[in-house]
Amino acid sequence: MRDWYYLVLWKTWGNVPFYTENLTFPYIAEQLKADEVYNNMVTDLENVLASNILPMKRDLAWAGRMTQAAAAMIYADYVMYQKDESRYSKALGYMKDIIASGQYKLVTDYDDLFAYATEWSDEIILDINYISAGGKRGWGNAGACGGTVIPAMIGVDGLNYVGGLDTGHGPHTEFEGGWGFCVITKDAYDAFEPGDIRRDVAVLNIDTYQEEMMNKGIAVNYTGRYQNTGYFLRKYLGRPGGKADQAGDADLNWENNFHLYRYAETLLNAAELAWRTNSGEAQSYFDQVRDRAGLGSKAISEEAIMQERRVELLGEGKRYFDLIRFGKASTVLTPGGGAIYETKDEHRYVYTDGTITDEKKKGEVKTDENGKPINLAIGGTLKWTERGKAIPQRPQWTENKKYLPIPQIEIESSHGATVQNPY
Repeated sequence: MRDWYYLVLWKTWGNVPFYTENLTFPYIAEQLKADEVYNNMVTDLENVLASNILPMKRDLAWAGRMTQAAAAMIYADYVMYQKDESRYSKALGYMKDIIASGQYKLVTDYDDLFAYATEWSDEIILDINYISAGGKRGWGNAGACGGTVIPAMIGVDGLNYVGGLDTGHGPHTEFEGGWGFCVITKDAYDAFEPGDIRRDVAVLNIDTYQEEMMNKGIAVNYTGRYQNTGYFLRKYLGRPGGKADQAGDADLNWENNFHLYRYAETLLNAAELAWRTNSGEAQSYFDQVRDRAGLGSKAISEEAIMQERRVELLGEGKRYFDLIRFGKASTVLTPGGGAIYETKDEHRYVYTDGTITDEKKKGEVKTDENGKPINLAIGGTLKWTERGKAIPQRPQWTENKKYLPIPQIEIESSHGATVQNPY
């Protein structure tokens, strides 16, 4: 776990205080350069992996503990981000070990990866395991054990269902609402190829969703807040019952696990490393991921690998670091990126009384003898600029933005031992 924690520190801040034994007063560690941190960690991981002391996979009762497969994925993460060609073959060997073990596989239904009932499927290598039952996390105790805040953070703001059958949680409810942050850009939604089954699992297109639900006699409305795009990260949206039996603040104790590594990424790592080392198996690994998505074979290339990672792992914390390591950050992370509504207050509402006025009270959904709704209508418009406008505009990414500024409190606490990153 130390290697994973340092991976997060290293990829985020680069030049970080480094120690492997508990500090003593005054609790100040030497700040190492990013390359020095890397050399320490990959050597540590190589020793662990060579020892074979860890099981390839844990029994379900021990899911979430470190395994040989998870350590191998962390190792590949370090090596590929560092672009350490001298270790590509070794990293590929570790990916092949996971594949050859037969203990992990792609789930058949992509949606199962994000359902409460099928957490810790055979595809999951390492998750952050969140549990709502008994969760004590609260606004005055954010560090307590329990669930996660992510579904509340990214949930559809003001989400409201009218009509449909009672589910035990009130009127028909498929998703629970939230605060509306971290919306998906139109560019990301449009990145999926036609026929890719992953798109509608990964992203909730609220415009399409309103129409689909309206045809079932159910009205779906939402508010549409700052930076609204109409696209939400469906993978981690809260579902009914997802914060049940918590003992703290409900929205801070959701059940949704967060995926750190899964077998699909193992295959994509293997494909990329095999392609970079000309070992000949790259296409087969690559096509397995595309086949599960309902897509045909596609010639492997650096661009194809980057694109496949974007859509397979959307919303799972990989994209920003991929842009950096593939050398695309300066051309993608530019001002004007990220399409939003031209007028962010103009989006569509479903009215249940057949009229298109905000003053009309939403009424009961009525259906004809065939069960089709007869008093639902959609009002409002969706407007896009040619490329969209970001609010606020993205700054231009430059190489000195690879590592974030170190928090000032850490600089001050080190009494001069930690130096700020240039940014």
